[in-house]
Amino acid sequence: MKILVRWFLPIVSIGLIGFASWKATEPILANARAAPMQTHGPILKPKVVGVGIVEPNGQRIAVGLSQSGLVEAVHVQPGQQIQKGQTLVQLDRRIARVDQQSKQSELELAKRKLDRLRSLPRPESVALVRRRLEVAKVVHATADDQLKRIRSLAERNVISEEELNSRAFAEAKANAEVKQIQAELDQAMVGSTAEELAIATAEVSVAQSALEKTLVQIELLTIVAPCDAFVLKCDLRAGEYVDIASKREDSPLHLAGCAPLHVRVEFDEEEASRVVRSGNATGTIRGRQRNSIPLRFVRAEPYLQSKRNLMGHGTERVDTRVLQVLYEILPSEYQVLPGQAIDVVTEALPESSESESSMSNTNSHETE
Repeated sequence: MKILVRWFLPIVSIGLIGFASWKATEPILANARAAPMQTHGPILKPKVVGVGIVEPNGQRIAVGLSQSGLVEAVHVQPGQQIQKGQTLVQLDRRIARVDQQSKQSELELAKRKLDRLRSLPRPESVALVRRRLEVAKVVHATADDQLKRIRSLAERNVISEEELNSRAFAEAKANAEVKQIQAELDQAMVGSTAEELAIATAEVSVAQSALEKTLVQIELLTIVAPCDAFVLKCDLRAGEYVDIASKREDSPLHLAGCAPLHVRVEFDEEEASRVVRSGNATGTIRGRQRNSIPLRFVRAEPYLQSKRNLMGHGTERVDTRVLQVLYEILPSEYQVLPGQAIDVVTEALPESSESESSMSNTNSHETE
């Protein structure tokens, strides 16, 4: 009896304790063998937030004025849609037109001079010089005959020496006149030389260039649209004087490309590597957080620039650099205007994958 009590009771106690432990661990093992719990709802993808400024399609065009002048007429107004080649601003052209008439007259004069040289020798001019030569020869013959008569009389001391010298000077003058007219006749027979034609041709070219320059200046007084666009800004009035030499910081006339509009978004450099370069985004107008605007990726600027758009966070760094990404604003029921600031949310790579990739790169370098 003592042996039964000594061994049986401890064995029964150990069995009861084991049974109780098995019953306690059975629900935990059952849960471990069961299928994993299914989550309800979609898995949220990581996002990156940036600040964007709405801008025209393409770069904004600050239309320049090549000449100073008085504004004659302004043909556009802000917000107007314009076509390529359409007149925007007309400057005063009165002085330029007077200069055009002067240059036109100079060109006509140079052309006539060249035509006259090319027409040489002219028969009527040659005939006129020939008649002058015949008259000069007759005068010379008369003077020579009188000189011979005077010399014979001078040998007999009939006339004075002064009269003899006078007749000799007259004969020499008549002979020189004949030689001069003969040279003119020879030149008239030859016509214009190659050098004279070259000089006259150069004068025509110079006059033509001066006239073309004046025409270009007149054309520049009419400011036309370089492309299809709409007017963002027009700070010009008829009667106002525009001075291109003044230190004006901004152009008075700004154009923008046609629709659709773009939004230039800045992402902080800490998040730049996580931005999905080919993913779309969603924009919200400030003050209308429930109204979303669909955006489509266009391109990303490869060079990081200094941050300009601040979000207003107390922990935001001002001296950081940002990645600029350009998105196209897709059609929606909400209207946005150039220069408006909107908040943009886009897809991003998860931080875990980024850390894992950096760890793998570190391990690979250490292995090497």
